[in-house]
Amino acid sequence: MLKTLRDFRPIDPRSVRITLVEAGLRILSAFCEPMSSYAECSLWRLRVNVQLNARVAARDADGVNIISNDGQANRVRTLHGLV
Repeated sequence: MLKTLRDFRPIDPRSVRITLVEAGLRILSAFCEPMSSYAECSLWRLRVNVQLNARVAARDADGVNIISNDGQANRVRTLHGLV
């Protein structure tokens, strides 16, 4: 079932950490490089952690396992219903 904003309790953005995982060398790779760079800088200004050259290897109820292309693994805990 599709969830809406009303389905989630209010979240204080200062108390959470948002991570965008991208397997490629840059986000929005279908767009020109300046536009991709602009989008990445905009996300950084919004305090979004952009993780390039990485992929989600596994997901469960508590979070995701992220593996970078160089083999490093990280565990990221997620909020209920948000991945």
